Amino acid sequence: MTNNILSRVTVFTTTATLILYCNINPAKATNIQGAISVSTNLGVGSSEFDISNIINKSGLFIPYTNGQDLNGYLAQNPFHTYVGQNNDWFSGFNAASILPGIVDFNLGSLFSITDFVLWNGDAAGIQNFDLVVSSVSDFSSFTSVGSFVANFNPNGVSYLPQRFSFSPANAQFVRLKINTSYPFTNGFISIGESAFGVGTKSIPESSSVLGLLALGTLGVGSLIKSKVMGKKPKNDSQEVEN
Repeated sequence: MTNNILSRVTVFTTTATLILYCNINPAKATNIQGAISVSTNLGVGSSEFDISNIINKSGLFIPYTNGQDLNGYLAQNPFHTYVGQNNDWFSGFNAASILPGIVDFNLGSLFSITDFVLWNGDAAGIQNFDLVVSSVSDFSSFTSVGSFVANFNPNGVSYLPQRFSFSPANAQFVRLKINTSYPFTNGFISIGESAFGVGTKSIPESSSVLGLLALGTLGVGSLIKSKVMGKKPKNDSQEVEN
């Protein structure tokens, strides 16, 4: 009889532990996040092709919203127009000859960054690049998250984004180091739009979790004692179990 009771208690305890674990560690999602400012050392072709065009969503057929689920957004096939004026960044004249160059993004606050989403400029897009992240704007300390190759997008054709994923890194600033670009007239380099994937995770307050654990432990202990000693649980224990 006692063994049967203990077996039931073991199952109850295991089940309670699993439920608590699931509540404490919910599935992690990835949301989309845009930068609040951007700069480059590669110049701009003219005011119509300013670097700010790559964070203002101006050329997107379906603009994103910060905090939106990244997978869901990309599933909509958000094309970027091939019309460059007021939609793309074009570098200064012959910028391709002075590579590597940098583009620095400020996300506004600290995030767990997991992805870089790039709408690469048609014909004049970037090719080989590195990404580093930092919690300081001067990148005096940084973490390298990888080296990547961007796809070529044909001239005069609207294009989809390319997603580059990497291990989560906590940072506010991202540096795109452009090592090479696809050959284009007068050495111009172009990017249409950019965004980032950031991790989100809802964690219950520690006091609430500890309270649940304590309540579960007391309830199981009372049940074991009552069953083994042949006594009925007290009324207040019955209320807790219900």
